[in-house]
Amino acid sequence: MIFYFLSKFIPLIFSPIGIVFILLLLFLFNDSRKLIYSSIFFLYIFSSGYVSNFFLKLVEYPWERINIAEIDYADAIVVLSDGGKSSPPGNTNIIEWSDPDRFDAGIELFKKGKAKKIFFTGGINPYNKTLPPEGDVHKQRAKKLGLNENNFTSTSNVNNTFQEAIKIKILLESGYNFEQKKIILVTSAFHMNRAKKVFEKQNFVVTPFPVDFKSKKNYYRESFYSPYKFIPNSQSLNDSSLAIREIIGRIFYHFFK
Repeated sequence: MIFYFLSKFIPLIFSPIGIVFILLLLFLFNDSRKLIYSSIFFLYIFSSGYVSNFFLKLVEYPWERINIAEIDYADAIVVLSDGGKSSPPGNTNIIEWSDPDRFDAGIELFKKGKAKKIFFTGGINPYNKTLPPEGDVHKQRAKKLGLNENNFTSTSNVNNTFQEAIKIKILLESGYNFEQKKIILVTSAFHMNRAKKVFEKQNFVVTPFPVDFKSKKNYYRESFYSPYKFIPNSQSLNDSSLAIREIIGRIFYHFFK
């Protein structure tokens, strides 16, 4: 629980909004215009599409979307949780997805015969008890799509990438005769570098299959035809924050895992 809290809280401090907030707090105790100017500068820079796309490309490097035909057969497909599910208002038990790219890619890889088994991970938010583990949601969805229940399973509850790798390793070693532990790892492109290293530390042979790309292919060329791209906006600020959070996450894992 402490590690989960720190892994979420520390990136917030060093995010663009976190830095601006700290500068404004300092201004309350030190009436200096430099702090105000610095706040405006940070907010403007990280709200720019040019800056946000640069950081997104940085954390997604060197990955590109791969044609499934180029992927070799593996023991299993591993689909990591993405935290993009929520319960909408109303008297229903419906779970909504903000981005199903990881799940969709895992199913497509399976249907193309790249592995005989799909492993989902049971991602949870320990501070939200209302949502079921993501692995349970994935299993229900896979069943509705007509997949045989013998072809997919999920780990027990996890709340970070390190736990996902450990739980997948336990599943493979305890219930399946996969000697090489060769997997196709499905996660977002910005998360792939860190996830790949974490799984390789558990002696997995990893074939990366990155999805959910946030950076744009021809962003800078297209920007000249769209004045909006030059104007700071909340989406660019969110993208910059996502990329910086991932950079901090890599540093955090490097020193603590």
